Amino acid sequence: MFTPATVVALMTGRKTQTRRRAVGKTGKPTMWTKAVVGDRLWVREAHRLDGDAVTYRRDNDASPGRWRPGLHMPRWASRTTLIVTAVRREHVRAISEADAGAEGMVVRGSGPMLDLFHDQWVDMHGATAWDDNPEVIALTFDVVAANIDALPA
Repeated sequence: MFTPATVVALMTGRKTQTRRRAVGKTGKPTMWTKAVVGDRLWVREAHRLDGDAVTYRRDNDASPGRWRPGLHMPRWASRTTLIVTAVRREHVRAISEADAGAEGMVVRGSGPMLDLFHDQWVDMHGATAWDDNPEVIALTFDVVAANIDALPA
């Protein structure tokens, strides 16, 4: 799942990587440890369903109505697919400046990409998340502006 700003970064080519924890809060491996090159992931984004019509938050729609978080987006409503081109297992603090840029950090402002990535990681995972240096799965991907089920096999 991605924020509206991050989805824009995906669609404009500024985000081609993501890092996800390898071990969850329960101490068990997350689903990301099973990722392999060639996997297809459908992007969930904030949206509103109006019958069969879908309105997407990233389009800056300000009309009234009940916005639903990406967590609740049905697969059929997704309009963006990520095709995994590389998978690495590393500790979060092993990220390079270039990889932090590939994480789409420009959506957070200007400055060193590593600093922006650090701030985002702490915002998302808590005050000690950077110092804890958890193992992550680093996914690199191509972005395709199409529903996952509309792509050829």
